[in-house]
Amino acid sequence: RVVRNVEKHCIQEGKALGMECFPIAFLDSKFCLLNPKSSFLSRIPLRSILTYFPLKVKAAFPWLWGGIKRMVPLKLRNEIRRLLLVGTNFKYKLSPIPVCPGDVLFLLDSNWWEKEEYWNEIRNLKKSGMIVGFNSYDMFPLTNPELCDYQNVLCFRGWVKKMDDLADFATAISEDVRKCLGEYMPELNGMSQSFRLGADSSWRAQKKDLALNSELQRFYSGSGGGVYLCVGTLEPRKNHQFLLKVFDEIWKKGNQAKLCVVGKVGWKCEGIIRAFQQHEEWGKKLKMFHSLNDLELDYCYRNSR
Repeated sequence: RVVRNVEKHCIQEGKALGMECFPIAFLDSKFCLLNPKSSFLSRIPLRSILTYFPLKVKAAFPWLWGGIKRMVPLKLRNEIRRLLLVGTNFKYKLSPIPVCPGDVLFLLDSNWWEKEEYWNEIRNLKKSGMIVGFNSYDMFPLTNPELCDYQNVLCFRGWVKKMDDLADFATAISEDVRKCLGEYMPELNGMSQSFRLGADSSWRAQKKDLALNSELQRFYSGSGGGVYLCVGTLEPRKNHQFLLKVFDEIWKKGNQAKLCVVGKVGWKCEGIIRAFQQHEEWGKKLKMFHSLNDLELDYCYRNSR
């Protein structure tokens, strides 16, 4: 959502500032302009399918996903995903980006697992006079490595070294993350800014007639104590275990409040999923949803305490 909305507003604001902004992607070992083709196949949301199908597998069979993570190395999983995504390129007319000295390449999406060919292409663009910047969402693999997969920590450390060498400026999604960037990349001090994340409801009018998840509606109905909502990927940094202990104390006092947790299955979360699903209040005052769409999440926000 961050990438999609920043892209949209950059194009609009760029015109007002006399700048031409356009989205690009790293495909087939190079950065390309994306010009959607007009065809039946181009309307099939293959990338969304490839993105959300694994999430549903994680949610339905966490034990199976845990086994896959243990047996299939992270690099191999990323390579399989990359090949599948490259296979959807027929939806676009790909053309190389025209590079002029002073042009800006803004790496908005997370890219710390990319292969060396990606970084070599950025180095080549810098030699052509391009200015390179990136956006940081958090620095947890460095500040709290115990909360992350070891392979992710190694990848992230390598990313910091590359960005410290290549980046001319940086942005961050909070002032705290921006300050943390300065600690690990001191050369970017004075060349970084932060911006706040927002909320986008412009899609609501287009999707208002879609049916809501019936299980979600049942959980939200008839709650005298109200429903409290927690949204975020299931992983150690979010401390769901502590949240469950807090509600255990609340329920012991006879409170009828409900807890709804919404978030995709992340890493090191098998224990908390098991604790939720085996809890005596599961399905009554406690529920977890892994694959809600925008409309259903909006419903949660509008009906929660």
